[in-house]
Amino acid sequence: YTKGTGISAIGKTTDSCTMWNRATTCQITLPSITALTGYGVDGWYNSSNTKVGTEGTKVNVNTDKTTYTAKGKANSYTLTYNYNGATGGNSTTSKAVTYGGAYGTLPSPTRSYVVTYNYNSATGGNTTANATSNYTFNGWYKESTFTNQVTSSTIYNTVGNSTIYAKWTGTSIVLPTPTRTGYTFSGWYSDSSFTNKVGNAGSSYTPTSSLTLYAKWIINSYNVTYNYSQNGGTSATKTTATVNYGSSIDLSTTATKAGWTFVGWNTNKDATVGLTSLNMSTSNVTLYAIFKKTINVSYTKGTGISAIGKTSDSCVMYNNATSCQITLPSITALTGYGVDGWYNSSNTKVGTEGTRVNVSGNITYTAKGKANSYTLTYNYNGATGGNS
Repeated sequence: YTKGTGISAIGKTTDSCTMWNRATTCQITLPSITALTGYGVDGWYNSSNTKVGTEGTKVNVNTDKTTYTAKGKANSYTLTYNYNGATGGNSTTSKAVTYGGAYGTLPSPTRSYVVTYNYNSATGGNTTANATSNYTFNGWYKESTFTNQVTSSTIYNTVGNSTIYAKWTGTSIVLPTPTRTGYTFSGWYSDSSFTNKVGNAGSSYTPTSSLTLYAKWIINSYNVTYNYSQNGGTSATKTTATVNYGSSIDLSTTATKAGWTFVGWNTNKDATVGLTSLNMSTSNVTLYAIFKKTINVSYTKGTGISAIGKTSDSCVMYNNATSCQITLPSITALTGYGVDGWYNSSNTKVGTEGTRVNVSGNITYTAKGKANSYTLTYNYNGATGGNS
């Protein structure tokens, strides 16, 4: 008896039996067989490689010096593939392998993820809709810690079923740098509720699945200054405020300037009207208090005047102005008079009809006429003296 492939021990190495008289055969009992690790017992084979039995089989022999060989049969095991996130070439989940044989053909998986960007109303830097990360496959390993690599020619020497693990090197993508008017970018998140941040603008990011990333924004706030003093004001009910971008700025604040009426607030210090509404832009805002003062002018008729174009007038001064302008009205003289002009209370002539006059306070102008001058001719009717 001899040991063949896959056999570690046999019950005996020799045996014998005796034929009597006219017998043509005698009988032996095949001994035990112990297989090597990874093998099962196949049986006993003769020199023609024909299986004659297993342990305990009784065999008739008729030839002196017959040799039987114990043979083992390599076990078949299930090899399972752990693709570790592969997205392609991963349809085969397992295969049968033979102990002591080569692993044979192994899958060549691929791993690729698409990252889609949700810019959440970005106004710039938002042209890239998505990015693809293609992983590099680094082979199959016996352990999840990637210690011992196996290839198609590696001999399978694991007793029992086993799993091999795909090893990958991730390929990072560069996250976009979006902008949004009136907002500050606060990073990319893997959820729309912004609990799991994956990176900032320009960061490298290696995805482990296809997913959508969400841009998080923080609204900017800016300062509002209520400048009540630029145009001579002395106080305001509010001097500063902080307002979010796009929100309405409070225009109900009032300012005070003695002797003047508060008109409203404007971003133009020389304006003559107040703004009715204003939303916060992308920079700090200064509002100027706009003031006005009405100057009243009275017109009266003086000597030699029969009529004037109007009896009253007014003009308005704004902000830092020290005067405003009126146009003197028409004057109609009495018979025998000509029009002289308009005079102020100091009896100084300021102009005639149509003259534009600057006034800085309430005032009265008087229209005056000037008596006409005529030529008187004497007819002496024959006087001989005193008629020069």
